[in-house]
Formats: sequence, structure tokens, C-alpha cells
Amino acid sequence: MVVGPCAPAALNAERDKLLAIFRAHEDARGAALSVSGLKKILEQVLNMGDAQIQRMLVASGCLSQDTTDESSPVAIGDFLGWIFSETPDPTVGPDVVFVLGGPGCGKGTFCTKIVERFGYRHLSAGDLLRAERNRPDSEVGALIESKIREGKLVPSEITVSLVEQEMRRQGWEG
Repeated sequence: MVVGPCAPAALNAERDKLLAIFRAHEDARGAALSVSGLKKILEQVLNMGDAQIQRMLVASGCLSQDTTDESSPVAIGDFLGWIFSETPDPTVGPDVVFVLGGPGCGKGTFCTKIVERFGYRHLSAGDLLRAERNRPDSEVGALIESKIREGKLVPSEITVSLVEQEMRRQGWEG
């Protein structure tokens, strides 16, 4: 399972950081930046390369695919609205992708690629169950151990609880 892209608190901090930088530029230059000005800010703040910035600007509608004109104005509010438009509502929770399959089929490899490409976090239900099972004096760990010894499935409530605890430990506030 992968959870992403980041916790609401971290996302709010990034948004606030970007807003402060954009507002400073707005105050100095007026209500809108040029595309080239926006690219400079993104290079500084996000450490993005030119090709990544170009794709982002095209995707946001600030720049057309075939244009090289970087003097067009970009409304800061519109651009930031686009950046954060796909942000999950913190009351709903993060996006979660479940990767399922049999032993050795590549779930971990696939999750690693999702983490690298999209910035999600990887949580393995199996790893969480094993960690709890090995935790000294854990009643839940003892129950997990007994279910495994009996050849039975661990109750889903336990697995879901461990996943939720780990998500909260990693910063999800929902």
C-alpha cells in the first residue's frame, strides 16, 4: 500500500512557503508574474529542472505546449489554485493506493517506483504485522502470532488499526 503524497500539515507548510514567496514578488512587481519569473521561483523553491517546470506550466495552463513566449503574465492566485487543487481535503484523508498480489510478484518493487515517481509513502501491512508480532509484551502481537500458528487470517480490524497507527505516526492528522 502506498499513501500520498504528503501529510496535510506538511502540505500547508509548503503552500504557505510558496505563498509568501509569491506575495513578495507580487508586492515588488504588481499583480502577476511573467512565466519566466515564475520559472525562476520554481527553480529556487522546488529545485526543479527546466523540463519539469515546462511540463508543470503547460499542465497548469500558464503556458501552451508550443509557445516559447515567457513574458505572458501569470496570475499567482490561479497558479497556486492549480497547484493545490488536487490536494486532498484533510478531513477526508490522504490518497491511498493498494497494491495486491501473491508472494514474490513484485509488489514491493512496484511500490518503490510509485514512491520515487509520485512522492507517496510505502506502508506494508505484512511489515506492520511482523513488527507488532515481534514487539515484546504486545497483546495484539500475541493475537497475531496465535492466528498465524493456527493458519488463520489476522482479523482485518487489527491490520487496518496498525496501518492507521502508522499513517498517524508519519504525520497524517485525519
